[in-house]
Amino acid sequence: MELLAEIHERDVFPQSNAKAGSYKLRRVANAVVQNDKDEIALMYLRNDGYHLLPGGKIEKDEDIESTLKREVLEETGYDIDIGDEVGAVILYEEKLQTINISYTFLARAIAFKRSPVLTEPEKKAGFLQWMSLDGALDAVQKDKPEDLLGPFLVARERVVLQKAKELLSKS
Repeated sequence: MELLAEIHERDVFPQSNAKAGSYKLRRVANAVVQNDKDEIALMYLRNDGYHLLPGGKIEKDEDIESTLKREVLEETGYDIDIGDEVGAVILYEEKLQTINISYTFLARAIAFKRSPVLTEPEKKAGFLQWMSLDGALDAVQKDKPEDLLGPFLVARERVVLQKAKELLSKS
């Protein structure tokens, strides 16, 4: 998988003087999921002011593909067909002492199975939106995260969606 970016705290907070130290590793799988109208699924975190692609943490003893299918089903209600790799992004979150490695794929929503299964905090914080790829890029460009992790995630989504646009324009 192509490494698309390594994003350090100094990249999203230029005034930061945080020093690299020992980190916790967090691996996540996410997807640029298209429906039959070629719209992209985005989770809008209204409490924090930004959008995310569906996906989540790779649990112990779980592979990337099963994580991706589980997380997308939970967040969108759809089974997916996983397509090409978009790439990987490494986030170095110095203040949180976390290295977050995201593996992103193109995916196609193939069957609606159920309503999304969200935790109570997820229900209060956000909701699913479907929009064009250009609309998704525009939405993420306008995002103004208000939490500590948000600027990292928005920077990741911008890189990933731009790469997805390049890949999808070739197919």
